[in-house]
Amino acid sequence: MSNENQNPVRKNSKIGIIGFILVIVGYIFAGAMTLFPGLIICIIAFFRKSNRFLAVIGVLLCLFWLVYLEAPDLLFPNPYGLTKFANNLDAKFWLWFEPLHLKNAQGAYWFFGGGGGALYFSSNSSKYNSQDVVAFAEKHGWKYESQSKFSTVDFNKLVDAKNKVRYLDIEDYLQSTSDYDVNDFKAVEKVYESEKKKADILRNATMYTFPLWICSDCDVLLFNTDNHLPSPVFISSDGKSLAIYYNGVR
Repeated sequence: MSNENQNPVRKNSKIGIIGFILVIVGYIFAGAMTLFPGLIICIIAFFRKSNRFLAVIGVLLCLFWLVYLEAPDLLFPNPYGLTKFANNLDAKFWLWFEPLHLKNAQGAYWFFGGGGGALYFSSNSSKYNSQDVVAFAEKHGWKYESQSKFSTVDFNKLVDAKNKVRYLDIEDYLQSTSDYDVNDFKAVEKVYESEKKKADILRNATMYTFPLWICSDCDVLLFNTDNHLPSPVFISSDGKSLAIYYNGVR
C-alpha cells in the first residue's frame, strides 16, 4: 500500500522543476513562446503537489515578466529584451554606454532575415550630448551622417495618440492654414517634403515595432551602419534622455 501511494509522487516529482526551468529560460532567452508552456506546467505542478515551492515561484515570475514587458517606463531593462538586443551583433556595444542608466531594451528579428533593436537611457545625473554619442558610436564602427532637430510640435503632427507615426498625404496640406499659402503649390510641397522626411526618420526608428520614448524637443543623429537604412539616435533637449534605434542585421 505504501509503495502504491509513493509511485504517483515519484512519477510527477519533476513537473515543478521542468516548469520552473522553462519560465527561467523564457524570462532570459526565449520569451512568451517558452513562458506560457512553463506557466501551464507550473500550475499543473502546483495542483499535483509536485515541487510546489518552485511552481509558485515560476508562476509569480512569469506573471511579473508579462506585466513588466508591457511597462512603458522601466526601472531596469527586462532580461529578455537585453538578450534580444545583444543578438544584434553590430549594436550590442551600446549596452555598455551607460549600463546603470539603461531603462529599456528591446529587440526583434524579421521573418525574411535581419533584425533591429532599441535602447532607452534616462538619468537626472547625466548630461547626454551629441559629441559623446558620436565619439562612442564611431569608436565602434558606426559612421555619423547628419543631425537634425525635432520639436514637440513636430511630434504632435507626426505621431498619433498610440505612439504610431502617421502617414502623410499631400492633399491634407492643401487645406486652409495660416502656416503657409495653400495656393502656392511650391510652398505646400516644401512643407510636405520637410515633414515627410521627418516622418520617415521616425518610422525607420520605430520599424513598426519599437516605441518612441522621446517625443519632445530633441536632436536626432543619423548613423550609417552599413545596412539599408540609417540608425537614428535621439537626445532630449535637456540631455537627460537618450534613445538608440538599430536597423540592421543579426
